[in-house]
Amino acid sequence: MIQRSHEFLDNAHVRGLQNSLGDIDRKITFIDGFYLQRIYSRIIDKNEMQSNHMHVIFEDNLVCTHDENDKRYHARPIICGSPSIISIAGIVEGPAKPKGYYFKQMLKDLLSINSKEIENEFADSFVSHDDPRLVPVATGYAIQAVFFFLLMVTHSVRIIHVDCLIPIGKKN
Repeated sequence: MIQRSHEFLDNAHVRGLQNSLGDIDRKITFIDGFYLQRIYSRIIDKNEMQSNHMHVIFEDNLVCTHDENDKRYHARPIICGSPSIISIAGIVEGPAKPKGYYFKQMLKDLLSINSKEIENEFADSFVSHDDPRLVPVATGYAIQAVFFFLLMVTHSVRIIHVDCLIPIGKKN
């Protein structure tokens, strides 16, 4: 099932998305995020669509947005707005995996290794569907949705500019 708000989508783009996910056999359902957001906003009671109500929806399907620059759909973990949509499949499939992961996937036959071995090698680099870190990651996206709502929808948070130096990296 593909729900889209754009007329530009052909089978090559669907195959490209499936190939980039590395799991051809699994059936992938993805939905245009802005289209889904409009559907949910029509379902939600009009009295609750005011700036004093916030809605966060957790979606099982892969939520995508259409990029006008490259004319493709891209998986997204979150669509902020009213309502905000957090895609569990988007958390797993949306962010790019390390380059080494894709390199080894392409050469797995030559290297005589299977996909499961590659996933185990890079397990700490990304979140998978059965990963216990999925709940804290989804919670982080929910917090992002809250801050987006407070800053962009209600305008109730004052932004204070503070100059500070935060060292990033490992201490020697």
